[in-house]
This record gives sequence, structure tokens and C-alpha cells, in this order.
Amino acid sequence: QQQHEQQQEQHGNGRNSNSSPCEGQQPPERERLMAPLFDETPNDSKALSLNALLRMWNVPLPASTCCSRHARMEEMQRVLTQMQTMACKETRTPGTRQCPTCKLVITGCGCLLCSDSAKKLEVVHERQQISMMSL
Repeated sequence: QQQHEQQQEQHGNGRNSNSSPCEGQQPPERERLMAPLFDETPNDSKALSLNALLRMWNVPLPASTCCSRHARMEEMQRVLTQMQTMACKETRTPGTRQCPTCKLVITGCGCLLCSDSAKKLEVVHERQQISMMSL
């Protein structure tokens, strides 16, 4: 049990960092937010914004893949795995405001998820699907 707790501390409370070039560095005592003046972005908003981003990708659709969403997710996973091997680099959160509805950090006039009514209907539908997955 003690060894398991030590491993969790080393890996940021259960977050997997096996392939990170930062491995071996001591994590902060407690997690802090990248933009500390804003609230943490909820998981459903993270998933919705990733879905919006992935719809912009034109990726191969293997015959073995069940749908375009999962083909894009497989490609995203491949790219993320590749990116995790990159050297560490501090980056700033570019936004100057936070959407009060979905908590995305934003720049400019509108939120990627909440800006126009047509998108809102699509986002509501996806939000329902994501909520059902977490049950």
C-alpha cells in the first residue's frame, strides 16, 4: 500500500507520465491551475472542445474502424503519444477571459462551444452523449 501511494505521488495522483520527458522531476506539492485566476475547465467541456477540434482533421478511415469519430480519436492518440516524447516547454494559457458557461479559457469575442445558437444545439446533443458515458 505504501509503495502504491508513493507511486501515485510520483505520477501526479494517478496521472500517467510514463513517457514524459519530465519523468523523475518532483511534482509540486499540490496541483495548480495553468491560469490560476480562472476556474478549472470541467471534463465535459474538455471533451466537447476536443470533439470540435477533431472534426477539423482529415485523417485516414481504416476499414477496421467503426466510425469517423473513433478514427480521429485513434489519430489523436497517436499524435499525443508522439508529442509526449518532446522536450519540456512552458507555455502560457493564451486566453484573457473565461466562458462563464463551459469554463473554456477564451480570447476574442466568443466561446468555441457556446457562441452561436446552431452550435449550441449540437453541443447540447454531444453534452448529453458525454454525460451518458460517465454514468
